[in-house]
Amino acid sequence: MAAVASLKEIAELIGFHVKETVNYLDTETGEAVTISREVLCAVEDGEEEEDVSGWPDEEWEAAEAILATNRYVPLPGSEEIPEWRWMSEFAGTMEKPRQREELCRALSGPKAHRRFRSAVRGLGVERAWFAQRDAALRRFAAEWLSARGIAWRE
Repeated sequence: MAAVASLKEIAELIGFHVKETVNYLDTETGEAVTISREVLCAVEDGEEEEDVSGWPDEEWEAAEAILATNRYVPLPGSEEIPEWRWMSEFAGTMEKPRQREELCRALSGPKAHRRFRSAVRGLGVERAWFAQRDAALRRFAAEWLSARGIAWRE
């Protein structure tokens, strides 16, 4: 049976990054796996599970499988997501010139993501931004999965 991934789950994992973890897709089952970078490094360094306490057995076993097989592919990281472009496109959809200008201004210079999110909140268009971002993440995830020959379900 061919792998079928949950588009919703993959899009959520791609869109929400935690520096301490890495997300993988099991290409045989379609299941997403989140692994602590610390566990991954411990397994990679050849440490034994008994010597390192505090990690769930399932996470250790998943890290071993990720490193021992080629059936897992890492999900795209934040550097691969064109979120700045999505924010710019969203700013361009604003009907009121003041909103459009404020969002565009937020995108220029350092800490653009933080300033953009603050502007979105201040302008009261947060719900619209997240709806557009979620749709963009789903499209991105669908394209990423399709490019790897992985079927997906909503």
